[in-house]
Amino acid sequence: MIPRAEAVILVHGLFMTGWDMTLLRWRLLRIGFITHQFSYPSTRFEPLRNAQALKNFTDRIDAPVIHFVAHSLGGLVVRHFFHESRPDVPAASSRWRLLIRGAARRQGWR
Repeated sequence: MIPRAEAVILVHGLFMTGWDMTLLRWRLLRIGFITHQFSYPSTRFEPLRNAQALKNFTDRIDAPVIHFVAHSLGGLVVRHFFHESRPDVPAASSRWRLLIRGAARRQGWR
């Protein structure tokens, strides 16, 4: 039996739609990851609400391990996702492994 590949969820930043992460997504596919692009309305809803949508998105991914790569505001969305989801879903949180954030503010949303 062939083991399932690990997944990477790419989360774009403010004013983006996900197309900006296409090259990275292609490179991750080439080295064997299953990739998923989480697209969210970055200017319409606050990061917490988008994090709840990210939770629904991750619930539909069948992979033993999920990594996150986020840019800018996407890093805050993922941070809210971890903060809100981890206490409720201990079994699922064991499959969340790596968060790479680029240019994400650490002081939060204002």
